[in-house]
Amino acid sequence: MVELKYCGSFNIGSELRGVDLEKVLATYNFSYWFNGEAAWVVLSTDDPAVALVKTSGQVELYGTSCSGDLAEKLLRVLGIKEDLSKFYELASTDVLLTQFAKEFKGWRLRSAPLW
Repeated sequence: MVELKYCGSFNIGSELRGVDLEKVLATYNFSYWFNGEAAWVVLSTDDPAVALVKTSGQVELYGTSCSGDLAEKLLRVLGIKEDLSKFYELASTDVLLTQFAKEFKGWRLRSAPLW
């Protein structure tokens, strides 16, 4: 069994800019990973690291070595810095995408390695 140690905490609230964190965390998660208030997000399996992300934006980072920029990796994994304004602009004029864009505004695809 791998033992993870506490690597730090921060709040991603200022980074969200229109991102609906609850939608992002709820998608692709099982109930034991996301309980409606917080989710476990895998950041790396090579050098094991995870983040406990709360819908409030509060984050706790855990890893075996706490090396690298785990906070920046989390923002990338959650798609927080993606600019989807062009997509929403195009979707607003598309018959098939208009409703999707309205209902899922703020959602981001999560990025993770396949294995």
